[in-house]
Amino acid sequence: MEPCLRWLAALALACTTHACAGGTVAQPDAKADAPASISATAPTVEELKNATYAGLDEQVGPVTLTNGRWAGAPYAGGAASRPVVELADESRIVGDLDGDRPDEAVVLLSWRPGGTGTFWFLAVVTRTNGSLRNVATAALGDRTQVRSVRIEGGRLLVSAVRVGASDPACCPSELVEWQWTLGNGRLNPVGTERPGPAPAR
Repeated sequence: MEPCLRWLAALALACTTHACAGGTVAQPDAKADAPASISATAPTVEELKNATYAGLDEQVGPVTLTNGRWAGAPYAGGAASRPVVELADESRIVGDLDGDRPDEAVVLLSWRPGGTGTFWFLAVVTRTNGSLRNVATAALGDRTQVRSVRIEGGRLLVSAVRVGASDPACCPSELVEWQWTLGNGRLNPVGTERPGPAPAR
């Protein structure tokens, strides 16, 4: 879970700076004045820890977490390693991505298929007719280090460090900025990824 620790620290700092509460990052737009009943429809952390997620692995299909974790059967009979999906601690980003006012929740998931790789995904979850639904999932790559996730102006903005073309798999060094909008049941890329070298930290 180390790749997401810097992201979680950044969220904690954002909460201190912007006075967010309950894991929700305050958004600098008109939604700040929205009635509390609207924001309250966003999925809670406890619900997200026990939700069903799709788009991680076609062979396995949708997985349902239990207390933030799912472990499947080994791909090969008798094998010791098995696929595992985990929610990145208890953090979430909340905002309106589709313009219908009720907030969506965005979470970070890790997918370990049983080898040395750890593949990261962003999942968007909404509440429909009282039930949670994972409406979109986007792959971020193997051993990607997510630095920040935020929602601004109806867009999902992500800053991360990923494995570049000349990087060994263990040591990502390419900074990338992603933008997506939510529509037609998927996250749609906006513009280019704008990759570049990651600054020293």
